[in-house]
Amino acid sequence: MAALRDAADAIVCLKHYAAFGAIGYYNADFSQISDEEVVELLARFPTGAPEAGEKSAVRGPV
Repeated sequence: MAALRDAADAIVCLKHYAAFGAIGYYNADFSQISDEEVVELLARFPTGAPEAGEKSAVRGPV
């Protein structure tokens, strides 16, 4: 995690594994998705500052 701090503006990690190994240990499906599906998913979960009156989903130091 420390190595990523210089490469990213923010890091959000829901769970930190001390001995992670590889993503393949935890995910079985690595199928490709279309650009259109990526755009649709990004539109469903926008980032940035919350609108007036909304609470941020991010808590604690980032």
